[in-house]
Parts: sequence; structure tokens; C-alpha cells
Amino acid sequence: MGQTSSDRRDVFADWILSVAEFTHAHWFFGNLYEAIVKIPDRVAASAASSELPRTPFGAGSPGRYYA
Repeated sequence: MGQTSSDRRDVFADWILSVAEFTHAHWFFGNLYEAIVKIPDRVAASAASSELPRTPFGAGSPGRYYA
């Protein structure tokens, strides 16, 4: 007996929900880590210098942290 369309939809929905739960947990624990160690705050507090001027990847830029 083969799978019906309804069975395939249920399997697909279960898979999508599992992926959503994993990515939600990943997002939560990433934000929790950032709140605990305060790395974005440290990067933002960095003063600009001749080596790292105020550019998209310079001191104090979130782009530098996320890159």
C-alpha cells in the first residue's frame, strides 16, 4: 500500500515543524549567549582608530561582529 496525499502532507508538516523548533532553539540560545558574554557590547564600545576607522566593518560596527 502506498502513501496517500494526506500521509505525505503529515510527514512534510512534521518535518517542517521539527526544523522550525530547531531554528527557534538555535536563535534563543544564540541570543542568550550574546546576553551573557556581552560580545556585541564590547565590539560596539571599541574606539575607532587608524587601523579600524568607522566603516561597515570598522570598530563599533555590528558587521564586524557578525562577519
